[in-house]
Amino acid sequence: NTWSALAETFMVKYAQRQGLRQSTLRDYRRALQEPDVEDWFARPVADITRRDIRNRLDTVAERAPIHANRLRAYWGKFFGWLAEHEWIETSPVLGVARPVPERTRVRFLTQQEIADVWRAFDATGAAFAGMIKVLLLTGQRQGEIAGLKWSEVTGLDGDDPRLELPPERTKNSRPHIVSLSGLAQEVIESVPQIEGGDLVFSLDGARAINGWSKLKARLDRAIGEARAEAAGEEKYDAGKHAIPGWTFHDLRRTLVTGMIEVLGIAPHVVEAVVNHLSGQSRAGVAGIYNRAVLLPQRREALEAWAKHIHAIVSGVEPASNVATLKLRA
Repeated sequence: NTWSALAETFMVKYAQRQGLRQSTLRDYRRALQEPDVEDWFARPVADITRRDIRNRLDTVAERAPIHANRLRAYWGKFFGWLAEHEWIETSPVLGVARPVPERTRVRFLTQQEIADVWRAFDATGAAFAGMIKVLLLTGQRQGEIAGLKWSEVTGLDGDDPRLELPPERTKNSRPHIVSLSGLAQEVIESVPQIEGGDLVFSLDGARAINGWSKLKARLDRAIGEARAEAAGEEKYDAGKHAIPGWTFHDLRRTLVTGMIEVLGIAPHVVEAVVNHLSGQSRAGVAGIYNRAVLLPQRREALEAWAKHIHAIVSGVEPASNVATLKLRA
């Protein structure tokens, strides 16, 4: 009845049997079997109190506020399962609020920020640069592009290049097709394929790129130095020249915002592009049908977005196809 033993039982009987994504399973293991709870491993779960939970979350929140909120969620599921299976009477997580409030992010990059970020991508190295460019050009989720496999890239030598993401690699567990614009195809084709490896964005072909925080720091530095140089200032000042408060996930939000507000693409087409399900029209059989019939519109939307990005970066305006997109949406 110790934390360690029942955490292992929970992982086998609940987490793994639910068919959760590998990233979610890793989060459960981190919450239940790693250093944040190491001193609880030998404790009977029935001895862990609400005060224990609150104090531990407060301690974690001092160094990692959002992680503390995630711990509360995973511990809540764990203790709820223990109560359901009569290992404990009630969950000590009940009544414990999230350690810190969270606000929905609304950050997206301005056109100038898009230009500054794109021009700095190459300073991160070929694999990193290609990956981040594809994130911005397709609006897909970070893990989906970071784990992209060559076997999921099809049609590069034809007129319908695309990514075909299997259900086990998407957040909603549904297969997803991502049409590749000419610019996105060019980026992917520029990435050298490592012999014996299936991963597209990788240093060895076998392991996905990690170290996102270091990558972000290097990118921010390159952006800031370029901004300082453009301003004719010799010294780089992070507080003055860096792009404030942006994350890699903001690239996805930038595409969504730009497609709707700048290019005038219908919201339901944009949702299909980024594989976001909402509303009854995207559920069940209707959802499968809509994903199929919207492929031409999605292809046009992504091509229009790529042209928009190219215009921002190069300063050369493309021929407008926004009216066509509005009519066909």
